[in-house]
Amino acid sequence: MTVLAILAVLAVIAAGGWRLTRMALRYGHLLMLRAPGGATTLYERGSDGRYAWLPAVQLPAALRRFVCGVPAEERVRARGPRNGER
Repeated sequence: MTVLAILAVLAVIAAGGWRLTRMALRYGHLLMLRAPGGATTLYERGSDGRYAWLPAVQLPAALRRFVCGVPAEERVRARGPRNGER
């Protein structure tokens, strides 16, 4: 029974982290780009409005900054592929 309670708590924490990450991506605090090789790279918007590379181990700190109110200056709009490329 204790194991089930621990697993339930971990599931709730994981769901909350996933939802918070989606919110940060939606509001432009985080940016996720896929390289041509298929690898995904994560970027965080700084206070000057420019994006900087974010290692995966720094994601909890970036989410904390998002929750604490470090605002993104403007929303990010994705453009379509250039010259018809995919």
